[in-house]
Amino acid sequence: MMKQGKDKVNFGNYSYRIEFQLRGLPHVHGVLWIDEEWLINQGFSPNIDDCEEAALRIAEELVTVEIPEEEPLRSIVLQVQKHKHTATCRKRTAHACRFGFPKLPSEETIIAQPLSEGTEGEQKETYKKYADILSKARDYLEGESVNEDLSYYEFLKEIAVDPEDYLAALQTTKSGRIMILKRSVKERFINNYNKEWLLAWNANMDIQISFDAYSVISYIIAYISKDEPEVAKKLMETYRQVKDLPSIDQFKACLLYTSDAADDMQCVDL
Repeated sequence: MMKQGKDKVNFGNYSYRIEFQLRGLPHVHGVLWIDEEWLINQGFSPNIDDCEEAALRIAEELVTVEIPEEEPLRSIVLQVQKHKHTATCRKRTAHACRFGFPKLPSEETIIAQPLSEGTEGEQKETYKKYADILSKARDYLEGESVNEDLSYYEFLKEIAVDPEDYLAALQTTKSGRIMILKRSVKERFINNYNKEWLLAWNANMDIQISFDAYSVISYIIAYISKDEPEVAKKLMETYRQVKDLPSIDQFKACLLYTSDAADDMQCVDL
């Protein structure tokens, strides 16, 4: 990612943390900063917050939710990028998936942002109207009898929503700016990915373009300071099983556990 390849989006800096779960299974949380000089050379502002055109173009190069036809990418996408609801999805809510699936179809990649016109009362009424439209769309997409091959406009006809109203709802958030990726009905459960990276990594990823410096900083700090409760729990369980053994054997057992966790990490990296 940091190789600065020809005709590639160039990155200047990065920050990441490897988080361990269960028996030490690792995954990476990280942030990449697009190189300012590269943005300027492309004719864009060094701050993509100020340039919607730059953000959309970069998104097209970096991120997709497409289910491609070519192999082996198609098989990898369907195997590792397709979301399947589990109990974890409802961990903090009784109904909606906390990961936001199914995602809403969009004819093009767009940037959603808060309303800027109208009185407080008018905005409240508009937000309610748009929330009802998107809720109706999500309810349909959660159904078991969804036609996977529906086009964008066939989908809107199916839920009886005017295309202009749906687009307006999709382009509106209550706070902050969010990128909505181009997505078909059959791609509603596909997580964001980069084609080249996924072929190399061959494991789940979630790539997003962020416009909010505060959110990025909060994200980094949250994972820098986050503990590893699952690893600590497993280590304690290991200790309890061997606590009556001599100290050297207790140490070996706990060391063996951490070695297994390291092996798991190396397998994922390979």
